[in-house]
Amino acid sequence: MHGIVVPAPIADRATVTADAERGTVRHYPTFDLWPSRLPEHHRTVVNGVRSVTGARAVIDEGRHTSPAYQLAVADSALRLQRTAPAELDEVVTHCTGWPGIRAVRRTISHADGRRQSVLESVSYAAFLEFGLPLPECQVPIVDDWNDLIGIVDFLWRDHGVIGEADGAMKYRDDLPGAQPRETRLLAEKRRQELLERRGFVVVRWDWRDATVDKADLVRRLEAAMRRSRQPIPGL
Repeated sequence: MHGIVVPAPIADRATVTADAERGTVRHYPTFDLWPSRLPEHHRTVVNGVRSVTGARAVIDEGRHTSPAYQLAVADSALRLQRTAPAELDEVVTHCTGWPGIRAVRRTISHADGRRQSVLESVSYAAFLEFGLPLPECQVPIVDDWNDLIGIVDFLWRDHGVIGEADGAMKYRDDLPGAQPRETRLLAEKRRQELLERRGFVVVRWDWRDATVDKADLVRRLEAAMRRSRQPIPGL
């Protein structure tokens, strides 16, 4: 209803929050009814339908999902301006002591609307899970003449390492106005060469790397940090 992007297909069942101090969850053929305290400022109307606010939707969803899912939903809500950090913090505080809220609190503290895709969000969740030094997100990199080389997904500034999360959409041929695939591949190759000339080590990965093979991804990034070791002058 809020247009917030989620990491998986939308469930075929709805979860309906009913304002109640206590009660049991009731299961119906197409939805589950959850009794829960629902103050007025956690309510809104979307296209004529009564709903919880974007912030409350993010926190309620997060209490029943994995950290990677929580972060992807929170990042999307911030990116699309369906909520704000202060609103998320308020809902988390309101829900103190509720099942699952402690994990959500930890994850939400890292939510960042600058991340541009679900893949970037689940990648960042993997960095958190494995204790990797945390990168900056969506950082512009310029050449010696201060001309923009590109905006990179992740930058480990102190290590001189760039991370690029390559989603399937990046090279699709059916997007409106898309250049030929070969042109985009050559442009990306040129961009990486320019970054490497600046002294960066560039590590690329896809969805499988960030979800199924995330331990291997973290090892690749750690190896890149050992190779580089030095921050890049001028950054």
